[in-house]
Amino acid sequence: MTEYCDLTSPPRKSFLRAMSDLAQDPRERESLVYLASLDYATKREEIERSLYYKNVLELLREYPSVHMTFDKLLELTPALQCRYYSISSSPLVRNSIN
Repeated sequence: MTEYCDLTSPPRKSFLRAMSDLAQDPRERESLVYLASLDYATKREEIERSLYYKNVLELLREYPSVHMTFDKLLELTPALQCRYYSISSSPLVRNSIN
């Protein structure tokens, strides 16, 4: 899972909607519907206040009434994106050491 699924990024709206559909507790469902409804600007404000930024695993722990199968988790979790470039592969780093 840690090598193929992006478990550390904030979840997408589709993930939050799926969680809300699976929530057994009405209060948890309402909270997840709210999180899924936030637009980008509101999310940014929530992230800055540390109220929203939670990864997939934290959300599953925070909403225990959500019973998601492993298959559904794999289906909804985005794949890790390749990192084609990093600072460690920059030729500028090697040149500055010499």
